[in-house]
Amino acid sequence: MMDSRAADDLSSIQADDNQQPNQSGCELLTASDNNSNAHGNTPLQNIRRAYQEASAYFSIEYLDSRRGYGAIAKTEIPMHTLILDEPPLLPCDALQMALEEHESGLLTCHDDDSRYLRCYFEKLYEQLDLDDEMKEMEVQTLIDLFWCMHDQYASNADDSPDPMKCIQKRIRGINYSNAFFNAESTSSAPITTANQPTAMTNASFRPTLHFLAAKLNHSCKPNVGYDFNQNNQRMFTTRDIKRGEELCDCYSDVVYHEPSWVRRIFLKEKYSFDCRCVACTMSTAQQEESDERRMHLKEIAKLLSARVGASFLFNQQFDREVQCFANDDGEDESSEDEYQHGNRTANVPNASKLRPTADDLYNLLEYIDILNKEGINHDIVECMELAFDLAVFLNDKDTLQHKHLGQSVLTLYQVTKGEKHRKTRQFRKRLVKIDTSLR
Repeated sequence: MMDSRAADDLSSIQADDNQQPNQSGCELLTASDNNSNAHGNTPLQNIRRAYQEASAYFSIEYLDSRRGYGAIAKTEIPMHTLILDEPPLLPCDALQMALEEHESGLLTCHDDDSRYLRCYFEKLYEQLDLDDEMKEMEVQTLIDLFWCMHDQYASNADDSPDPMKCIQKRIRGINYSNAFFNAESTSSAPITTANQPTAMTNASFRPTLHFLAAKLNHSCKPNVGYDFNQNNQRMFTTRDIKRGEELCDCYSDVVYHEPSWVRRIFLKEKYSFDCRCVACTMSTAQQEESDERRMHLKEIAKLLSARVGASFLFNQQFDREVQCFANDDGEDESSEDEYQHGNRTANVPNASKLRPTADDLYNLLEYIDILNKEGINHDIVECMELAFDLAVFLNDKDTLQHKHLGQSVLTLYQVTKGEKHRKTRQFRKRLVKIDTSLR
């Protein structure tokens, strides 16, 4: 997602601390001229507006040769503040088609990829009321923005033994380096390339590329979470942020259930960087305590996944793949896509539900407490809603009232999904009914 994903052995494509780094691409979002369409509703201007709104909270700055660019808080930011609401640069349908054409041999080089991008962006602008010069300017800017994104597989060495390595950036490499997974994506303009027309359909957890969201670096104790409202990615703070603090999200669900040494191996193999976040550089005693808590999370997740059908808590296939890396057994036979962020609940069969008990609620509340203590509460809303559901089912009024579960879930949906989102509206109605019954 960011230049911090570049491995030490790819340092030839990164700037040294005493060298001028490559531009982040954000300058393309602040550029203006007499022909600017700043108030238009175009793909480029929508991203520019997201950047302008986010600029009230953070700036994209060059940090060092190891981390590259990152997001730095410009002011104090309270917990649960929406700091970014960004439309995709390349949405799920367009990215999916590009990956398919890459695999089929239709996109074989950087120039092929550029032509694909131009074809897609030009089609988006076909029906817009802009003169040809403005359309061309905005299309080219979108292409330039895309190629400013980090590609961990780009290398200056043309004799690399890694088949993923290439001299120039590719759509596939940028996808594996930056993509988030979105289960709410809606199809945009149909894609028709010179080679193949396609009709896109919605599918769960498809990769999508968001230019600004990809600028955040990783932490195993993130202070930023994210979710989607249809195609837009929403990023929010998970705790109070100090001015000058780096804003970090989480690249992989490996952070939930694994000790630091396993996380570092996995992140190095999958994202090509050595994690030195605050959760991986504690004192020995603190690290041991943290590792024990996260491994205990796995025990609870396995239990609840089997007992109450909470399959989102534990993905057996993903766990098996992580252990392959930890045991130095090599990769499992799964696809690269399964490692990309946001795919935790994909391809997990629903567990058979048993009748919930008070012990299940107790275990889930313990799970939530550990998430908060470890600072990995960036994707906690499903856990909170399940706790609410169990408390309602068990008629545990004390837990509902003292834990403020209902209001906590509603607050999370308001920031993660937005006030008008279907889930927010539905839960608000449920909460009113439950509150009435508790009086």
